Amino acid sequence: MAKITGSVEKNGYEFYAILTETKSDDYLTTNITTVNYSVYLKNGATRTESSNWTFNAKIDGSNVYNKTGQKVASNSVDFNEAYLLFSGSKEISHNADGSKKITFSAFISRSSYSSFDPGYCKLEGTFDLTKINRASIWDFTNTQMSNIEDALTLKINKYVTDYTDKVIISSADEKTVVKTINNASNNQQIKFTREELTKLYTLDSNETLTNLKFLMTLSTYDGNGNLVGDAQKITMSAYLLNANPIFTYTIEETEAKVIDLLDKNDASTIIKSVSKPKIEVTASALKGATIKTISIVNGTQANANENPYIFNNVQTGTFTIVVTDSRNLTKTQVVTKNLINYTPVYINSYSFERESQTSSKILLNADVTCYSSSFNSITNIPTVMYKMGTNGTYKEVTSGFTFENNKITFNNYSLGEILPYTQTNKFYLYVLDLLTEDTENEIVSKGVATIEAGEHDFQVNGTLYLANDNRENKRAINISADGNKLYRMNANGNYENFVPSIFKGVISDLNNATVDGSYTWYKEATNRPWSDTNAWGCVMVQNNNGWIFQTAYATYDVDNSRIAHRGYINSAWTEWHYAEKKNLLNMTTGGTHVKAGYKIDNKDVYVKRINLGNLPNKTTKTVSTGLSTTNIDIQKVEGIAGGSSSTGYFYITLPDVNPNTLSYATRLTFTSTNNIYNVVIDCTGINRSNYTGHLDIYFTYK
Repeated sequence: MAKITGSVEKNGYEFYAILTETKSDDYLTTNITTVNYSVYLKNGATRTESSNWTFNAKIDGSNVYNKTGQKVASNSVDFNEAYLLFSGSKEISHNADGSKKITFSAFISRSSYSSFDPGYCKLEGTFDLTKINRASIWDFTNTQMSNIEDALTLKINKYVTDYTDKVIISSADEKTVVKTINNASNNQQIKFTREELTKLYTLDSNETLTNLKFLMTLSTYDGNGNLVGDAQKITMSAYLLNANPIFTYTIEETEAKVIDLLDKNDASTIIKSVSKPKIEVTASALKGATIKTISIVNGTQANANENPYIFNNVQTGTFTIVVTDSRNLTKTQVVTKNLINYTPVYINSYSFERESQTSSKILLNADVTCYSSSFNSITNIPTVMYKMGTNGTYKEVTSGFTFENNKITFNNYSLGEILPYTQTNKFYLYVLDLLTEDTENEIVSKGVATIEAGEHDFQVNGTLYLANDNRENKRAINISADGNKLYRMNANGNYENFVPSIFKGVISDLNNATVDGSYTWYKEATNRPWSDTNAWGCVMVQNNNGWIFQTAYATYDVDNSRIAHRGYINSAWTEWHYAEKKNLLNMTTGGTHVKAGYKIDNKDVYVKRINLGNLPNKTTKTVSTGLSTTNIDIQKVEGIAGGSSSTGYFYITLPDVNPNTLSYATRLTFTSTNNIYNVVIDCTGINRSNYTGHLDIYFTYK
């Protein structure tokens, strides 16, 4: 209750108001208080009875009472007694936080006053209404859950939308916190995790426990994080419909090859026969029971109660987990992972054999199991290699086999003339893919040469040698298929005409042009010096005791004849070295590009001269190059500009950097418009408009 005392003009009267508060049953929802006011005139040294008074009262400046022609009859009460002038009430809405401050004012007056009147009376005062506790409250009509493992629907009566509510679920003594829900809301459904259920069960370890109790505390916070009002607490009950054990599990990949291949170890994908998933189970028994066994099964494999357990040679992506407690109650969960039906590399059959008894050519036949699909988006690419001899070096085979339907097949694939029939050696086959590998080996024996004598000739299925009387300096001889040519083997082990001819014929692989003489090669030839699809030419060969020198000519274009050379040194071919005629003398400014006469990364380099015109005056200038951004790579630029001055004619290179004043620099950058390169000349620090220039752009095709 509040009293506000005002002022009077005479006769010792007291003018005052009494304010009280009342609240309805739903005031927490409406956030409204009813303010009741009563305005009094207390007699002093006299009493009065007069009419035509104006009575007025305001709350926060708005009229709540305003009447004229009113009568004051304070003579109805004794001296120093209070006389009620008027009264009323007003509903006041509180602020969102439940607070409210109001100002109450009142006056009584008339046009003229008698000698007994108090004269003009007025009052005004401010006071705080009782703050309404706007914290949210529980709105449960039923505090019993039918099953602790079902979802719990929160029932919250929220009064202030901008406030936040937090719910803490704990033991009755609040010492064990089971779950915290921030930003809780009405009708929000929550479900206990296995770990949280374990905590709840341990609140009461009684074996006969059927109805679990726990405490829920609701706290409301304002926009500044301050607690509003008192926390609301409610005790909930939940039935335990069963007492089966509960558990959680983790699964992870432990095979490093699989982790590296898939770039993760979460075992979301299992690779058959290779993955080594580790499963760990965390189990809890209920109502005082204990865990007896934990069974994890994958196909024909089981953990034998070992936990955690790593599976090897996994054949399925399905894992069955069964937890059994001391009462023989069980909990089962089937875990299914994505399975890649991988097949490890395995050499089913193979052979290394000669093409014939006296052939030095070795043929490979093999049937190999190898996974031909992908690992998610990663394609499985096998590698097939062989080597000759224990200390030999493996060589990769990139062709001559099929790879489909999980099979690699070789059918009489020639490894080349690598083992003379007079020798024996061991051959190794090695096959690997992204995950597994297999190897086998076999000995290839010497071939058997036979001689068949006729009446006028004899035939040898091997090599026929001629030697001197002392069987020294022997040379093998051979006859062409048409019988028109006689060949001899030279010191390098290669056959040549008895009467050497400089022209040796057409060569399909320049690596095989090893005998002295001249060869023709066409565009299909491998290891040729130029990649032009229409290139052809000749190659001259000189063999000096195994050191081979080749000089190649590209003769398809007389005006652009090109020369390249290389050597076979220390059992390896060197790179081609080029002596090409440059066409720069025919390059025209603004014209088409020409070959620069050399290569970068085995790609021909081209050059185009761009006319820059006059350079800009303390600004920038953009010139189109006509070169596409989609199919060329710029390698370098060379430019020059010249202009006259008061002291003569000068040249500057482009780009230009003045070592004394950087602002005088001329910078070149490249932009693009509609996939065409532009060159931007930047002379923002100096006037170069009297200079004209050009730019040579060197580039290769992508």
